[in-house]
Amino acid sequence: MIDYELLSQPMRVPFIPSLDRILSVEGASVSLDPLGFVRSTSVLQTVSQYQMRSGLNPVDGVDLSKAERAAYLALPKRTNPLAQAHGAALAENHQAPDARIQAVLAWYFDDFTYTLNPGASEGDSIDHFLFETRRGFCEHFAASFTWIMRAAGIPARVVLGYQGGAYNHRGTTSKCVSSMPMPGLRCGCKGRAGAGWIQRRLLRPSELRRVWARRLRVWMV
Repeated sequence: MIDYELLSQPMRVPFIPSLDRILSVEGASVSLDPLGFVRSTSVLQTVSQYQMRSGLNPVDGVDLSKAERAAYLALPKRTNPLAQAHGAALAENHQAPDARIQAVLAWYFDDFTYTLNPGASEGDSIDHFLFETRRGFCEHFAASFTWIMRAAGIPARVVLGYQGGAYNHRGTTSKCVSSMPMPGLRCGCKGRAGAGWIQRRLLRPSELRRVWARRLRVWMV
């Protein structure tokens, strides 16, 4: 485990960043929810300080709770029907979860392009990206992959965050800013192939240095 202090600037969302595997948090108006998110009662209006503890070991082979599994399989109804049908077809045609994942990755690598200027989405945004433009940035890839995985019966989630940071050796602190890129993006999480959260890359290696810090996690059972 590691104990650390987080000093956060004002933020526009009611979530507080932390290291992975957060175990506890202390500070004004914050709490750790059952799914492992650090939440504040409202958006941060001032600089805020928190005491945190995180685990250093990956969660291999640990089963999802019923609530977690339901949360990471949930999809809005009556939206993105093409993506929904595509995920269902994957589940029907590929018995092994990893085969479903590999099928989508091969599709992304062969037919999709990373760009910061994809144009406006129309109609159902996931379907528009997957079956019309096939051009987008990190959020397009992560959101669409998560949607297909859930439709294919594989729990999945998107995690927004920062990669690395500017380390201050004198003060033993690291500074992360919202504009900090993640040259070596890996979509997913550390984990043992076959069980637990696993890591998967959604973009070709040649495109990774242009991608911001976004990770996607897929649960393998």
